[in-house]
Amino acid sequence: MTTPVVDFDASTGRLRLDADTFTALVDVDEDPHPLDAKARRAGRAALEAAGALSAEQAHPQLAAAVAAVRQPLFRCEVTVSGAHGVVVHQVWGGLDAAAVLAHWRGQTYQLFTVAPDFVAMAHARLVRLGLRPRLAACELIVDDELVIGLLDLDDAVRAAAAGRLADAGAELWGADWARSWTSEPAWRCWSSYAGFPVAAESPADSGADVGSDSGSVSEGGSVGVLERVLWTLDTPQGLLDVRGGDDGVAVLSPTDPTAVWASLTAMVPPVGELVAALAGPLSTV
Repeated sequence: MTTPVVDFDASTGRLRLDADTFTALVDVDEDPHPLDAKARRAGRAALEAAGALSAEQAHPQLAAAVAAVRQPLFRCEVTVSGAHGVVVHQVWGGLDAAAVLAHWRGQTYQLFTVAPDFVAMAHARLVRLGLRPRLAACELIVDDELVIGLLDLDDAVRAAAAGRLADAGAELWGADWARSWTSEPAWRCWSSYAGFPVAAESPADSGADVGSDSGSVSEGGSVGVLERVLWTLDTPQGLLDVRGGDDGVAVLSPTDPTAVWASLTAMVPPVGELVAALAGPLSTV
């Protein structure tokens, strides 16, 4: 068992901690990977020593974040990869606040809250969305496994996928495109997921795995869960929107920060709409 990592600033509510200690903090019954009793005690002891937990209750600065994780209206997960690694950020949206667990450094994460309507802004910061050049308006069609390879945890798999994409796009966007895959600032790819409740009669397409909407209706039949996935490729030469095509291909289309921002703001509906559709909270799983 590793030593719990906790760094808590009670004046600002900033909390940095490792994944196991976060699990001990939120103490969700339905967690798919529950801690054993010893790890839970160690994590909660470290939280108490740091002042983040007292008498089994989270510090007031953390209460809204813990409540959002335990009873989410929606969930988001953002996976960001690049030449140097892969990190995952998570968001749980509650009625009054959204909890963001952002990768910070190494095995440490930072927990903070934002207003539910500001999740898109937090999302943009997590993926470092900003000004970019725009590539010439050409579509690049590749095997979708090539794009999925950019998110692989294995450095060699990501490097091979990047090399193949560099070669595939060189005919469309030239030598600068090809060189940009081995230069700094390095390429990055991000996959953004959102899941939220909808009325069962709402349309929910069974889409592809890359860049799609898909849905299912809960066992009770009154509430469905709509899932949205947005894939974006961020290179020094410009941004590319990634959409699933037919027969296992992915279509890469040049885009710009304004269009990506619009997609981020559309990932999750306003909280009022979610409350109206919801018969019970989403599982935290």
